[in-house]
Order: sequence, then structure tokens, then C-alpha cells
Amino acid sequence: MIPAWDKALELLSISEHSTHDLKRKLQKKGYEKEEIEQVLQRLSEYGYLSDERYARAYIRRALPSRSIRLICQELGQKGIRVTPESPLVSEVLEEEDYSEESQLLSVILRRVRGKDLSDEKERRRLYGYLQRRGFSYHSIQKTMIHLSL
Repeated sequence: MIPAWDKALELLSISEHSTHDLKRKLQKKGYEKEEIEQVLQRLSEYGYLSDERYARAYIRRALPSRSIRLICQELGQKGIRVTPESPLVSEVLEEEDYSEESQLLSVILRRVRGKDLSDEKERRRLYGYLQRRGFSYHSIQKTMIHLSL
């Protein structure tokens, strides 16, 4: 069997991972808990594994299609506990010049291209799609009224 260190480096060479995800993948491969903990510690010390770096990249990648609330929830599932008010999240949003209203507008305009929103069924589909992306009903309704859709 390949040593856990080599397997972890192989996984990290493919893509960035959160500590939680990397630990889970190594456990799934059958490595011992103690060995995994040592490998994760060493990876962090060398700067190969960073939950903060992973979270920043994940937020930037997910922003065009999801609300910040949903992104924070997804990060929580990956073992990184953040809220929309967290300093890390605030920094990334500031760097990206993010506003929920403009993001919601962008997602709506991408989604409605060529669709007839006078059809009630299409409007409901759009609302459902946007809510699954983490936007609140109130924000969606406000933006839709503003757009006169």
C-alpha cells in the first residue's frame, strides 16, 4: 500500500482539499487514524493543506451561481465552519466587490434568457431554482418586482 503521505500529496496535486475531505478520503483508503493525523499535521506545517486557502478559493469559484448563505452551508459540510458574517467571508466578498442584489440579478438574467415569464409555471420554476441556490424568497421577490418580471 502507498504510504498515507504519498497518497495525500497525490490527492492534493489533483485539487485543493479541506482538511476534513482529505481526512475522509484517506480513511476510506484504509489508512490508520494516527498516521492520517500525522500526515495532516505535516501537510499543514508545510503549507500544503490550508482550510482558509481552500475556503477562499471555494467561495470565489461558487459565487457566480450561488448565494453566500448556500456557499457557507456547503463549506460547513466540508468541515469549515463559516458564516456570511465571518471575517474570512467578508474579506473575500470585499475583494470580489460582491453584492447579493447584483449577484441575484445576474443569476436571474442568465436563467431567464429566452423564457416566457408571463407563464406562471416558468415563474415558479425560476423562484424554485433561485431558492435552491440559497437566495431568500424576499430577495427574489424584491428583485423580480424591480425587474418587472
